[in-house]
Amino acid sequence: MEFLLELLFEIIIEGSLELGTHHKVPLPLRILALLIVTFVYGFLLFVIFMLGYEAALDGETGIAGMIYVIDVLILIATIYAIRKKFKENNSK
Repeated sequence: MEFLLELLFEIIIEGSLELGTHHKVPLPLRILALLIVTFVYGFLLFVIFMLGYEAALDGETGIAGMIYVIDVLILIATIYAIRKKFKENNSK
């Protein structure tokens, strides 16, 4: 079951990213695909942020700081991956 969920999640994210950055796909479909990617990663970042917030409320400032750093690193990696896909598809 875990394998199927992971495979499905990977197909949805990778497919949406590929559709959203390819210039031959109609604009409304590209916007929808990028909205899906944004929603999924935004939700993931929000959940991680809330974990850090809860840790900060519990007095675990060191753990909260590490969680916030991980959150920012995921955000930077996501932006980098999307920019890389845009550059890759625009050069074709």
